[in-house]
Amino acid sequence: MSAPQTQLASGMTDIWQRYRPLIEERVAQIADAVHLLTLNQLPSDKRHEAGGNAHKLAGNLGTFGHPTGSECARTIELKLLADAPIAPTEVEELSRLAAQLRIVIQEIAASMDPAASLDHA
Repeated sequence: MSAPQTQLASGMTDIWQRYRPLIEERVAQIADAVHLLTLNQLPSDKRHEAGGNAHKLAGNLGTFGHPTGSECARTIELKLLADAPIAPTEVEELSRLAAQLRIVIQEIAASMDPAASLDHA
C-alpha cells in the first residue's frame, strides 16, 4: 500500500472510531422503531426520527465503502418517511433490513479494527 493509501486508510479508521458509537446508536434506534412497528405501536414522531437516522446511515455507510449497507438504509428511510401506512409485508422487510444493518456495522467494525489490521500485516 502506498503512503497516501495508508494515510487514507488510517484517516478512515480514525473517523470510524470517532463516529462508531453514534452510528451504532442510529442502528439501534431504527431497530427499536421497527420493533414498535411490528407491535403496531410506532408513534409518527419516532417513525420520522428513525427515517432520519436511516437517511444519515445511508450516507455514512457509503462513505465507509459499503454500498449494500447504504442501499439497505436508504430503503428503510424511504419506507419510514413515506406518508403511506406500512403494510405487514413491508414490516417484515424492514425487520430484515434492520438486522442486515447490524451485520453491516459489525463487518465495517471488523475491517476498521486496528488490532485486526496488525494481524494481517
